[in-house]
Amino acid sequence: EQGVYTLSSLHSEPLKEKTMNVDQYSGNVLSNVTFADYGFMAKAISMGIGFHEGRLFGLLNQLVGLALCLGLIFIVVSSFVLWWKRRNGAGQLSAPKRAVDQRVKRIVALLIVLISLTMPLAALSVFAILILDFILFRRRTGEEEVAA
Repeated sequence: EQGVYTLSSLHSEPLKEKTMNVDQYSGNVLSNVTFADYGFMAKAISMGIGFHEGRLFGLLNQLVGLALCLGLIFIVVSSFVLWWKRRNGAGQLSAPKRAVDQRVKRIVALLIVLISLTMPLAALSVFAILILDFILFRRRTGEEEVAA
């Protein structure tokens, strides 16, 4: 008996989103909320979702999304190919040899930091790998000391 009708428009452009609450008996507009009424975080989230879904800038947004998707596929495939080419022995699972050029090490470290700053789950993965690597490396050097 005391409810209202809610009309919501999730437009393809986030800037044109609108929500209205209307009295169910009289039809009077009780509230009218547009994108301009959103707070900073609500605007950022709405724009982020529109960008993620390719609705924000039309075809350009979709082409950027396609390029990112193809780039990720390329990274996955090329990393496997490069690992296969650089593995230590035929049929053995092992890490490739370390890079000797200090510039390469710095560039890779900088890229890892930048990716970790922009993608928190990537940072979590890097952190987990570092811990796992530290544990395994420490165990391996400990076994070598005992054997000597």
